[in-house]
Amino acid sequence: MHFLYCLFKVFQTGRWFAAALLGGVFLFGSVDAFAERRVALVVGNDSYSSVPALKRAVNDSTSVAEALQEIGFDKVISMQNLTRSAFNRAVRDFSNELQEGDTAFFYFSGHGVAVGGNNYLLPVDFPEIKDGDDDRLVADESRSVASILEDVQARGAGRVFMILDACRNNPFPKVAGRSIGRSGGGLVSEKAVAGVFMLYSAGFGQQALDRLYEEDGKDADPNSVFTRNLLPLIKKPGLSQLDIAKQLQTSVRTLAATVQHNQNPAYYDQIEGYYVLNPKPVSQPEPAPPAKVAEDVSGQSGTPKSAPSPAAGASSASSDWQLIKELKQPEVFEAFKKKYAGDPIYETLADQQIALLKLSNPVVPPVRSVAPETECDRLAAHPFDLKKVAGVKGVDFSKIRPEAVEACESAVAQYPGEIRFEAQLGRALSKVGRDDEALVHYRKAADQGYAVAQSDIGFYYENGLAVPKDYDESYRWYRMAADQGYATAQYNVGVCYGEGRGVQKDDKEALRWWREAAGQGMALAMNSIGIAYQNGEGVKKDNVEAMWWFRKAVDGGHIGALYSVARLYEMGDGLPADREEAADFMLKALLSGDDFAKKQMDTDAQSWSLEFRRALQVRLRERGYYQGAIDGSFGSGTLAAINAVYGAGDD
Repeated sequence: MHFLYCLFKVFQTGRWFAAALLGGVFLFGSVDAFAERRVALVVGNDSYSSVPALKRAVNDSTSVAEALQEIGFDKVISMQNLTRSAFNRAVRDFSNELQEGDTAFFYFSGHGVAVGGNNYLLPVDFPEIKDGDDDRLVADESRSVASILEDVQARGAGRVFMILDACRNNPFPKVAGRSIGRSGGGLVSEKAVAGVFMLYSAGFGQQALDRLYEEDGKDADPNSVFTRNLLPLIKKPGLSQLDIAKQLQTSVRTLAATVQHNQNPAYYDQIEGYYVLNPKPVSQPEPAPPAKVAEDVSGQSGTPKSAPSPAAGASSASSDWQLIKELKQPEVFEAFKKKYAGDPIYETLADQQIALLKLSNPVVPPVRSVAPETECDRLAAHPFDLKKVAGVKGVDFSKIRPEAVEACESAVAQYPGEIRFEAQLGRALSKVGRDDEALVHYRKAADQGYAVAQSDIGFYYENGLAVPKDYDESYRWYRMAADQGYATAQYNVGVCYGEGRGVQKDDKEALRWWREAAGQGMALAMNSIGIAYQNGEGVKKDNVEAMWWFRKAVDGGHIGALYSVARLYEMGDGLPADREEAADFMLKALLSGDDFAKKQMDTDAQSWSLEFRRALQVRLRERGYYQGAIDGSFGSGTLAAINAVYGAGDD
């Protein structure tokens, strides 16, 4: 069994897309997409000495290395069966090879294990597990994924592809009744990193097939089920990272289903735009030769016997239109018009799309930031404000302190033309309940196109604060801010669609907007996507995908997702049940002060399995909150312990 994990970093500008369109080639990427060098380290480990040996990891790594060389990577370092020291040296050499702005590609095939929320890659000389060993052995004797990524980014890599093809099942046996690594095996989702696209060979809780059949010789393909589908997509010209991910989902899921196995590659996107791994243009048909011209008896040119067929040009325009029709940049459609000037149908379509985009994205005066960072920024800037001062982290609304009002009033007085201070003063006033005054400042900023202020006005209309409650007006303000890329507004637009407030209910559209917000790291949106998958709202019900998104929400700090993860581990519906993990996450939910989790344990604990209840009692005892029997009976002693641990924090 293998597990594959991909990271991609990409960028896009409408200016580059338009230039590529005019040139007749559709490439998605940054303006300097391939001005930088592309460097890869590819590692495959089969020959483990103290954990089960693998059969196809080396084959997979050499195949990937050959594919990268074939598509023109500047340097491919291919290494097999590395010891710990050799592994560390290879990563060091790889990092040293990188220069500012380079594309880095790291591939590992072999054993991996999750410990304490981190993923570790095992060298072939990983020592034998002995009595008394624990998770610290893994951290000491292997290499963490996070440390590799940190080394690569420290060198200034412009974009990173990281593929981990690691064992889904835990390679370690239990020693003295204790498991090393995450029970159930496999890797966990890494914490989101800006500019990184991660692709997994299987959804959370699924096993990725090394081969279709256990019997030797029955599956002749030398590569794993995932990698054999990945290789042709690496080589195929013109595919973006999302094209690769979506096509892999279809091909791997279909192939695995032939042996009654559920494997659906998963990914999450923290990227702006698209990046093409193989930029080689797709071969086009040879242009038709010039039409033959008849000559009259005097030798003068006459009328053509035949005219060139327009079919090829029409087909090209149709293909290009399919690629761009959902985009939101008017300049792309202007470029399309220039390329296909003279075609009345497609010129009209492009003009209509440009007009629609101008209506949905009205031109607003630019927001200029002329003031330096002030105490107002530090006390009241929104974390997702795209126009906040660089280096300012932002403050959640619940954590805005009363002194923010005075700080922002001072900033507005000192810099009357700085619109961000108007929005931040609105937030500070709203936090202390001065909604009428807050609305005045919000409107000043919103009238000049400030997305945070527009979104907060939407919230006021949604809840009837300082204005009459009006869902239609609420949606209108949210949408203005969402169209500028403001994550909070994108999430709220999704809620409007999900609940049918101010717009017709549309679960698929809700999911689309939540994905936009999640792409900017918004944990609340990730949790909503998990709920959609769990309930089958706007998407086919899939608890594996739900778990994936709940885990991402947990990584992003969303407390409510802890209970959801615990419940899915308890149920085991569509993924392996793991009551130990369920108890771990339930304890975290209680420690974090999740009201719903506490209510469930207070009033409905008997609906949870006996195994889970005993596991939770063990954890309460380990924390010193419970001294009673480990019997799964939630009597007064257990309930008192739950009450004591609630909101105590992760001490």
